[in-house]
Amino acid sequence: MNGNRINTPTMRYQLRFFGFLGLLVGVLLLVISISQNLFWGAFVALPLIVVSLGLLRAGYLRFFAQFVAGETADIIRDNLRKPGENRDVASYGDPACRNCSHCGALSPADARFCSHCGRSLQT
Repeated sequence: MNGNRINTPTMRYQLRFFGFLGLLVGVLLLVISISQNLFWGAFVALPLIVVSLGLLRAGYLRFFAQFVAGETADIIRDNLRKPGENRDVASYGDPACRNCSHCGALSPADARFCSHCGRSLQT
């Protein structure tokens, strides 16, 4: 059984709903308490806002995790390649870049030396 896990869509929707509702009530209570000089309102509103932000975070956690994983996967994959492999797939075959004849690394077309192995790119 999944017991305490937040993995059902219904649970996520409830967390999002009550998070937005609590945030709205907290902000309204804070604005009213500041405008009416009711100091105690801030002691009620600020914890309500913090708890509501926690509910929203829990409700959107899966969405944020998928977004971050999608954004960083390509960067991690490129950084885990061997040093001699082509790192910049988008500029492969680009006239602004050329390959080193010794190690095969990509370098800008106007470079005189390879940025990877340091050998001369002059032919």
